[in-house]
Amino acid sequence: MTSSEEFYDVPDEVTKITVVGRQSDEVTIQWAVPCSNSRSIDCYQVYVQRWTFGEECSQLPQQEHDEIPASSTGVYLRHVGAQAVTVQASHGDVCQTTLQRPESQQKAIQNECEDLQARNATRRYSSGIWVSVRARNCEGWAEWAKPALIFFRHELASEKKMTLYTWGLAEDGRLGQGRESSNKGICAEVRAVPGLEGKGIQAVGVGSHSAVISDKDELLVWGTYLAAAQADQGNSDDKIHTNADSESHPSMDEEVDLLLEPALQPTVFTPHDVACGRYVTAVISAEGRLFTWGPNEAFQCGVRQSDTVKTLTEVKFPSDASVIQASLGEFHGLVLLASGAAMAWGMEQGNETYIRQSVHIGSRLGSLPEYATLNQPEPRLLHLPLKVIDVEAGAFHSALLTVDGRLWTWGSNSKGQLGHGLGVNDVPRPRPVEAFCSVPAVRIQRVSLGGFHSAAIDETGHLYTWGDNVRGQCGQGDLKLLSKPELLQITCSDITCTRVSCGGFFTIIGATEDPCGKNDYNQRSRFFVCGWGKEGCLGFGQPCKRMLRPQPMARAPNGYSWTHLYAGMVHVAGLLAPAQHV
Repeated sequence: MTSSEEFYDVPDEVTKITVVGRQSDEVTIQWAVPCSNSRSIDCYQVYVQRWTFGEECSQLPQQEHDEIPASSTGVYLRHVGAQAVTVQASHGDVCQTTLQRPESQQKAIQNECEDLQARNATRRYSSGIWVSVRARNCEGWAEWAKPALIFFRHELASEKKMTLYTWGLAEDGRLGQGRESSNKGICAEVRAVPGLEGKGIQAVGVGSHSAVISDKDELLVWGTYLAAAQADQGNSDDKIHTNADSESHPSMDEEVDLLLEPALQPTVFTPHDVACGRYVTAVISAEGRLFTWGPNEAFQCGVRQSDTVKTLTEVKFPSDASVIQASLGEFHGLVLLASGAAMAWGMEQGNETYIRQSVHIGSRLGSLPEYATLNQPEPRLLHLPLKVIDVEAGAFHSALLTVDGRLWTWGSNSKGQLGHGLGVNDVPRPRPVEAFCSVPAVRIQRVSLGGFHSAAIDETGHLYTWGDNVRGQCGQGDLKLLSKPELLQITCSDITCTRVSCGGFFTIIGATEDPCGKNDYNQRSRFFVCGWGKEGCLGFGQPCKRMLRPQPMARAPNGYSWTHLYAGMVHVAGLLAPAQHV
């Protein structure tokens, strides 16, 4: 070996950065000790850059340099001694260090943003940082590791005294209230979920079943089954952190029983967010990786596997792109990537095949359909002219928002749920909803999709509904099907809609009433419900007929307030907190 070759005998590149612990404003990361070619590593350098929605990590310092580029903002370098960060682990030595949430990012979350893109990014997604690590020995610095996007906890996790309540159709254990409740069928009374007392909640997912992530980064599920925890399919040497005990979980050939009460789902990663579909669960890790399990007959898990995925399985994305949001329908799924791109998979989510020529069908001449959609077993990119800020999956239709406030929909239009009119057949690709594209255009801020209806809120707080209305779920006062968006008048008072959640056949609306002149939270913030009440989803304490107009939901107990309500297909989960903590 020549002297010039020895000069470049630097440590190997760090191949994986993993989150192993989080507090309210800090995160602990870990990486495997890289090979240093028989030379001792004397120092690590950690590069941290504040994450901005839709933007990639900026250029890292050059290998031979150890300072920050002069033009960088929101960036810092941290030098840590090798001995100070090395810890023993069952699978070999690893290194770890704790990083603080950037101060500028904390202020950005607290302040109201005027720009639509920034407002959606700071409100919907927790803050994050780009992190890269490199090692140094006596020969010099290694190459930088590929930057990892690391998420801090959701702001929701700071509400320590919130209690989770559920109500609605109780069969299959989706309410988490135990066997007695499940046998009743309908539980219209609002009841606390047992086993979650004293646990802070940072994320909630509801579909045909339920899941939450606690402020201790624990994933709990019910109304489904526990999956066997599994590390990613790469080199086993990359396995850094696990809290799994796979021996206690079913094998691929065993039958599964639905959980009637919350149970801890072991994972090989730190859970960050969760979404539920038709018995499929999708979990985003604190590094933006996506894992799924559940039925997979239409590839609704986003992986090429058997009809039922019983092992927590990672969904692969091009270039290992980071996922910041996931939404699941009956047989399909959507994700939003940190770059502002959106991807889809599952039933009728494949590429469209256009066939325009006539063909012989048996003994006669006929024409094939103009397009044919295919099941998409793995995520595919949705081609859009602008960055996406939100994705939403209904039962059989989908929607997304772009940074200009446009709403795009596609999928089944059997009940006019796409908002394109009844003369339009099912739409195979995202298409702007023309009702919001007039001059001046209506800029949509939030969207929610139900079984066969849809709702959206514009930036001024006006709510629009459309689609199936046979059970009053659109809240327009009659049973007329709405093929295009129509403005919904909730009450005669000054109401500003802030959130909406569509269930299978009902709708939950969050609003503020005269927010400038009231001090009491229950007077300022209110929830309204409309639609099908025979399954107890409207929260009035008993099954009731359909509500054709939005009605105020039953008030919370004195001194308490509902902070968030999440509509599943046939049940609801809500967070109740002392009013002074809201």
